Amino acid sequence: MADAKTGIKTLEEMRAEIHTQDSKISLIAQKLKTLEQNQEVIGRTIVMHNEKLRGIEENGAGAKASVAGAGVSGDAEKRVAELEKQVKELKYLLESVNPLEYATIEQVKELIEDKMKK
Repeated sequence: MADAKTGIKTLEEMRAEIHTQDSKISLIAQKLKTLEQNQEVIGRTIVMHNEKLRGIEENGAGAKASVAGAGVSGDAEKRVAELEKQVKELKYLLESVNPLEYATIEQVKELIEDKMKK
């Protein structure tokens, strides 16, 4: 009878462990979903910043040419310098946020499978 209780206790422990593992997997799935959503937002943000950057570069080049050609006052030169600074900041931002460096879903699944095997 003691062996039977020990066997039942072992099954209960296994059931609890499986439940715990299931909860952990659910949390990982939720985190993956959040990561995917964040990756989409970052991608859209990068596209938007690229468009702004192109616009600023075009406006900056045009403003710089008009300032040089017309000999406009120092205020315009300051505005052009400010635009150039913004362009540099945007370039730095785009280079520092690289969504391609994030793990893919498949890579995370492989890591989970490897951990589960061990």
